[in-house]
Amino acid sequence: MENIIGERIKYFRQQRNLSRETLSKLLEISVHTLSKYEQGKREPSYEMLFKICNELEISIIDIFAPESYNETNDFSLYNKLRNTTSLKELLELTFLQNEHF
Repeated sequence: MENIIGERIKYFRQQRNLSRETLSKLLEISVHTLSKYEQGKREPSYEMLFKICNELEISIIDIFAPESYNETNDFSLYNKLRNTTSLKELLELTFLQNEHF
């Protein structure tokens, strides 16, 4: 699997003009750990992933859903993603059923 999670964390961190140092302090983790997440050398726990999303002011869906959903106005899938109640269901809707990844 590609480094989708790490790339998206880095993308949104940069969009918020946050340095790794700043975000790592907000998350109470080392810069080294955040760097490993962004490089795909380590995966954040689900709890940490939700904390990252909270600090970046994004939805967990923004990490997993490709930007092309917004470009193609595929709101039916986006709405399904928004209404998921479990991480397992979210992963099934994105990674396992989507060719974009």
